Amino acid sequence: MRLVLRLLLLTCLAIALARAYAFLGYAAYQVVSPADAYHLEPKMAHLAWRVQHGRVLYPDWQSGPNHVTNFFSPLYFLAVGGIGRLLDAELEGLTRIGRVVTIASGLAAAALAGLASGRREGRFAGLFAGIVAIGAAPMIGFSTMVRPDTTADLLGFAGFLAAVGRGRPGRGRLALGGALLLAAIFAKQTAGLYAAAAVLALWLVGERRRSAILAGGIALASAALVAAVTMTVEPRFAADLLGEAGTPSSLENWRRILWRLWILGREMLLLTAVGVPLWVVRRRRDLPLLLPPAALMLCCSTAVLLNYREDPILMLTASLVPIVVLGLWAAIEPDRPREVPLATLAAVLLIGSAVAALKLGSELNYFMGLRLVAALAAGAIWGSVQRYCSSPEPGRSGAVRSVVMAVGLGVLGYGMIPSLVHALEQKGNVRSLVRFERGPGGVFVEARRQLQRVAADPGVWLLSDSGEIQLRQGDRAAFVDPWLFRVMVESGRIRPDAIRQRLEDRGYELVITTKDLWDAVEPYDSYTFGLPPELADAARRNYRLIGRHGGLFVYRPIETPAPPLERQGG
Repeated sequence: MRLVLRLLLLTCLAIALARAYAFLGYAAYQVVSPADAYHLEPKMAHLAWRVQHGRVLYPDWQSGPNHVTNFFSPLYFLAVGGIGRLLDAELEGLTRIGRVVTIASGLAAAALAGLASGRREGRFAGLFAGIVAIGAAPMIGFSTMVRPDTTADLLGFAGFLAAVGRGRPGRGRLALGGALLLAAIFAKQTAGLYAAAAVLALWLVGERRRSAILAGGIALASAALVAAVTMTVEPRFAADLLGEAGTPSSLENWRRILWRLWILGREMLLLTAVGVPLWVVRRRRDLPLLLPPAALMLCCSTAVLLNYREDPILMLTASLVPIVVLGLWAAIEPDRPREVPLATLAAVLLIGSAVAALKLGSELNYFMGLRLVAALAAGAIWGSVQRYCSSPEPGRSGAVRSVVMAVGLGVLGYGMIPSLVHALEQKGNVRSLVRFERGPGGVFVEARRQLQRVAADPGVWLLSDSGEIQLRQGDRAAFVDPWLFRVMVESGRIRPDAIRQRLEDRGYELVITTKDLWDAVEPYDSYTFGLPPELADAARRNYRLIGRHGGLFVYRPIETPAPPLERQGG
């Protein structure tokens, strides 16, 4: 049976290796692709551009005609924009710099998870943990685009390990951890979950004085920095850091995100549910600690069985979830030291990410940090199974335990396959796109670049819902996040009177959209990444379609004679 267990571990390692390889290929193609890596990447590139060119990073978005919003922390954009300034990068180069910083941060966090697990469980367990942290479902898109998530996770995870770590933290380590956690918060506000986990973990292990010092230090430093920046260089800094608080919640979107997490990244939930008891359950009195992860798995299984009964594969997966959890709980070692901080991190990230994902527009990136917890749990499983194989339990109870562990490892390997398939599919998609753009799609790409050059002309006034067009407009862009702009207009936080009046006056020389304003099959007004309906109505009244160029729809004022663009294809 020991041979079977080791073969199952190697099978899980092979699946993780294949997924990591697929992700690295996907990331390499994304770096060189001229297309957006994922939704709203141009907005992030625009914020880095503002830093590069010395513009205000938090502009006034309430008074028109420009409504550029920035509700993100500044550190990532300061880094990317600063590098872009040093290298004198053009927009395409700045975008690649941002993508490289994002990818490097994600891989560095995976390496850190491997090192942390290796110190606890041994070299091979650390290697397994590091590989499991690469290519998880939330990394597709969000960890290859210009975006601060992976950088914030790297800083937050490193800060947590430094502040809590193994053993009693000294003053220097606590200070380093606090500094990294503070940097994480100023890279992305949701990274405050790592600070909360560190403070709570120190409290639970009896280091209450250090817990209070860490909490107070981070709070005071954050308040001082925010106040200083707000009073000196960025008057809207404090208010805009809380800008997302005005975004409405959506239970329907929340259910969709949790379902996608289950479909594409169920191994993260499985490993988290297993990791908590592996780290803290040692005696019979600890058994109540199994209730939260057991409830989590039961809820996931029930949701699948009740809502997706027509899919037998999903039914099988859901019914096997309790088996894998019970099977891997069999690896619990009574004499192993507890890892309360890791269990605390798992609980805080899982609960905090789920609550944060209630926000309308949330996506799988809210669970990015959970992949690091899953990686640490994977390393703990590897170490526990290896130690059991080295000293197996004799008798019938040992045989039963071996069988249960084998079933659990088998189902865990099966649970990693969806994210492997997802990574392979996305790698194939972006590879095909890059080859198309370099081959027969060159005409298509050139047509879009022609429009980008028009948008970059400071003498041309145009309105667009296309991120790549808005990015080229620089300071003249009316907005750079079409989804958020529409939400804020519809919720009354923005009044686009100046834009609407310019449309009514036919003051824009061009209106460029990513979808036809007169689409009868899927109406433009239902398109969440388009102009708000009131602006779309004004455009329809005053502008006419002159052609489609590079997949974008181009409109001119009704009274204006058609330019040469009208006779071009695209």
